[in-house]
Amino acid sequence: MLPSILEREPPLPLSVSEKTQRVHHLDNLRAFLTVVLIFHHAVFRVSPAQQDLLAIFHLINRSALWALFFFVSGRAAGLSLSKHSDYNFFLSRLTKIAIPAWIYANVLRSQLIAALAVQWKEVFGMPGMSTPLSGPAAYILILLVIDASYLLFRCFDRNYPGRLPDKISNQLLPTSERHYTRIVTLTLITLAAWRFIHSSLNQLDFRILHLHIIDTNDEPGADAPLSYIVAYFFGAHFDRFKKYVIMDHRAAYISLFIAIASAYATMWLYLSIIIWNFPGMRFRLTTHNFLFAFWDTYIFYTIPVPLISIFCEAPWANRNWGVLAKHTYIQSYINMVPVLLAISRLRWVESRSLRAVLGGLVGVIASWAIMLIFVALRRVLIRVGRRHRLHRVLNKFRGLT
Repeated sequence: MLPSILEREPPLPLSVSEKTQRVHHLDNLRAFLTVVLIFHHAVFRVSPAQQDLLAIFHLINRSALWALFFFVSGRAAGLSLSKHSDYNFFLSRLTKIAIPAWIYANVLRSQLIAALAVQWKEVFGMPGMSTPLSGPAAYILILLVIDASYLLFRCFDRNYPGRLPDKISNQLLPTSERHYTRIVTLTLITLAAWRFIHSSLNQLDFRILHLHIIDTNDEPGADAPLSYIVAYFFGAHFDRFKKYVIMDHRAAYISLFIAIASAYATMWLYLSIIIWNFPGMRFRLTTHNFLFAFWDTYIFYTIPVPLISIFCEAPWANRNWGVLAKHTYIQSYINMVPVLLAISRLRWVESRSLRAVLGGLVGVIASWAIMLIFVALRRVLIRVGRRHRLHRVLNKFRGLT
């Protein structure tokens, strides 16, 4: 029997430089994904035509962007659990992510909408503003469920070695190139089947698999939540997968370009067939769903792998980007405010593509500017608090003397 999941990770102790480099490329990847997310929101607000390149950009993001965010969260969880207990890790998730999200959703969001509506009533005074300003609510909810499930899995694996969790981990963590190929093949087949079934159920207006329990500006795609679990698990055990997945950054650039170009070309052709119904190409409903499931699965694997490779291997992606990459949490909450304002002010721009690009640029610049203001204010408050504590200590010392 192979050693348990807890005994296998991490395989080797990490040096200080390796830990620092890993944190840097993870922060940088998260910052890059946040920028893409803001442009994704801008594209959604301009309502692109179905066959537009913007619509394909939106579909690609639904297949790859959420999964990449869950990979980052899984990777961060794996690093944290290598240094902290399960309890401390989950407590940190609750206090730093879940509780602030709950406070925002139930208290701050309505106050923010009311304040914005005073100045820009034509934008934020419209009904239904709670949805675009929902922040990362759906993401955080799914993440907490996956976190709790993963910790429960670890608990069973630790307390009952040789039982089902241990056997599952032995099958899902690669021990050779052949084993890795088998894992990837079975995973992609399972994801494609899940997408096909989910897409077929959606066509029949069967909504049980949709996430409608909370307001969300980013509705999960047809692959939810299975692809998120796969991405999270891949991130949490990245040390075991890395040598089989990561390619040289030069090859990764080429692979990423081919993946994106082929994704756009095949989806454009797919939408052309559906919209214009070329002679001799009359597909049935199930065929459409099968083709989309295949395309969605293709995107899930071919875009994230080279992108992760670039951020792991490219020198520029492993540098310390400083505060610009370290703090991206605030942007996920407030990015829709500048995006909505920019899109409303750019109605005179006839090109939807140009309007989306400009709206995304404004959203990125404004979101990071607001983040820098928050960080500066927090540093000032911390310094003031330290000075007050120092004064109290000095006063006590003077009283003793």
